[in-house]
Amino acid sequence: MVYLVIGNHSTLIGVWEQIEITLRTFNAMKIPISISSRVRPNETNIIIEDFNSRLVNEMFSIKENFPDTKYILYVTEYLTQGASERVTLNCFSRRAELVRKAFRWDYYICGDKYNLFLSSESAESANWIRRFVRPTLSSLATYAGSSYGNEVMMARRETCLDKVRDLFSLCISTTEAVLNGYSEYCDCELVYLPIFIDMGRVKENRTKSEKFPSMFFSGRMTASRRSVIKELGQNILNTYPLEGGEAWENPSIFKDTKFKIERLRTEEFAFGPEDSKRFSKEIEMSQFRGFWLLNEDIYSYINRGKTAAYELYVPQAISWPYSSPNRTVLSIESGFIPVDLGDFSDHDVNSISITVNNSDEISRVLTQNIEENYLQLDGRISDYNDLQAIKAQKAKVLIQQVSQHGS
Repeated sequence: MVYLVIGNHSTLIGVWEQIEITLRTFNAMKIPISISSRVRPNETNIIIEDFNSRLVNEMFSIKENFPDTKYILYVTEYLTQGASERVTLNCFSRRAELVRKAFRWDYYICGDKYNLFLSSESAESANWIRRFVRPTLSSLATYAGSSYGNEVMMARRETCLDKVRDLFSLCISTTEAVLNGYSEYCDCELVYLPIFIDMGRVKENRTKSEKFPSMFFSGRMTASRRSVIKELGQNILNTYPLEGGEAWENPSIFKDTKFKIERLRTEEFAFGPEDSKRFSKEIEMSQFRGFWLLNEDIYSYINRGKTAAYELYVPQAISWPYSSPNRTVLSIESGFIPVDLGDFSDHDVNSISITVNNSDEISRVLTQNIEENYLQLDGRISDYNDLQAIKAQKAKVLIQQVSQHGS
C-alpha cells in the first residue's frame, strides 16, 4: 500500500485536484493507494509539497525510528536559482528573489504561522515582530508582483523543503516541466505522473447546463492577470457593448430590455411568428455572451442552468512560460472547452486547448459553432488519454520499485 498524506495542508482547496488526479492515476496503474492524514511509519508516503517545521522534525524522527519508512515528494512548484545561488520556489526575477530573501528572514525570526496560536513568550514576541514588519513586507510583496500571504507561505515552504530534501526516494509531478532540477536537488529519480481525463465526468457535467458562446476566467488573481483581463474585457465589451453590458446589469435598463424582448417575441412584424421568436432569442442570448470574470468557484458554476462554453487560462505574469495543467483538466471535466492565452508546450494537455493570443482571436472563437468545437475537443481528449496510458507504464515501474524495495 502507498499512502497519500494530506494532513500537512490546512484545507483541501489548493490540493483537491492533485488528490483526485493521483487516486485516479494509481487506479489506472493498478497500484494500491490510500489517503492518510498522517505519515505512516514503515510505509511508503507520498507528501504533496507544503511542509512546516514540526512536520520536518516528525519526518526525521519517524525515519530514524522506523528506517523502512519511505517518502515520495509530490512536486507542485518550480525550482528557481538566481544570482545568490540559493534555490527558491517560483522566483523568476532578481526582484522576486530579493523579496523572497526578506520573507525568509521573517520566517527565521517568527517561524511557522501556527506558532502564533501558542501562548508562549516566544510566540508572543514573534507575533509582535510580525505585526511590526508586516506593512513593509506587504509593500515588498506587491513590488515583486506577489502578495504578503503568498510570500509568507512560500518562505516557509522553501525553508522546510530545504531541510527534508535528502529524505525522498522519488519525486513525482503531474507536470514534467515542474520536475526540472529536482533530481539534483533531492538526489533521487523523477517520475511524471500521467493525468487521465474522465470522459464520463466530462459528458455528465457538459449536459448540466445550456452552453453559450461566452468565455470566463476563474483562476487565482494576480496583478498581471488583472491588467490583462481588464484589457480583454474592455476590448470585447467596447466592440459589442450589448453582450453582458448595461442592458443586463442596470436594473432600470434591464426592465426596459425585457419589455422589448417580450414585445419582439409576441409581434410578428413582417416576417412571421417563428422569425420573431428567433430575433428575440438572439437578443436575449446577448446577456450570456462575451468574456466574464467568474465570481464563484467552478464547482458551483457548473450547476447553473446557463453557462459559458469556454474557460480561459491567463498566465500569472507577462513572461510566465507555463500553463496550468491541473486547471485545464478541471475545466474539461467541468464541461467546458479550455482556451489558452498564449502557446504553451510544457504539458501534453496543452494539445487539447484552443490557443488565442488577443481579444480579436477570442471574438473569433465566440463566433464558432459550439457543438463542432465540442466534437473536436472529444477527439483531442481521446488522443491525449492514449498517450497518458503509454507514459503510465514507466511511472508504475519506478513507483513500485520504491514502495517494494526502497530507494
